[in-house]
Amino acid sequence: ELRTVDTLVDGDLLMWSALVEPYKATAQATTTKETHLAKIKADKLRALCEEDPMLGYRLMTQVAKMLANRLEGARVQLAVV
Repeated sequence: ELRTVDTLVDGDLLMWSALVEPYKATAQATTTKETHLAKIKADKLRALCEEDPMLGYRLMTQVAKMLANRLEGARVQLAVV
């Protein structure tokens, strides 16, 4: 059974879990309208981050911000229950 656990908007990151150990994608997505998606292989992106630490820093800073926002959203949802 599929459940909606989050709704993404323009610029959001999907499959972020493939960037951190144990490097596994833990989600799937369905769109409700025409969507443009940039697909990047996680191992290639991790290699780029190793080659360019500033890229890695900037990427992981954005991932951390996104996760903080999602965690806050989950906290608010749980507070309502």
